[in-house]
Amino acid sequence: MEAELPMTWTRRAKQVAIIMGGTTLLLIGAALLVLPGPGIPVVIAGFALLGLEFAWARRFNRRMRARARLAMRKIRRRKQLPPG
Repeated sequence: MEAELPMTWTRRAKQVAIIMGGTTLLLIGAALLVLPGPGIPVVIAGFALLGLEFAWARRFNRRMRARARLAMRKIRRRKQLPPG
């Protein structure tokens, strides 16, 4: 069994910065969904940042990337664009 390492103050500071930054991006992205601006990419960036610390955010981000790839394939098929 692997022993847990004690949390240093630098690791804790990094963890807090990641959580605060990810949460801020999520809130800004949510606001941009109803205001003019790139809301969805900002929300995705927030989940990507939170994914550095939380498994649920990593899973959500993977699911969203898979859906985005599928949507892009459908758009390319409809418009006859080359893949890439």
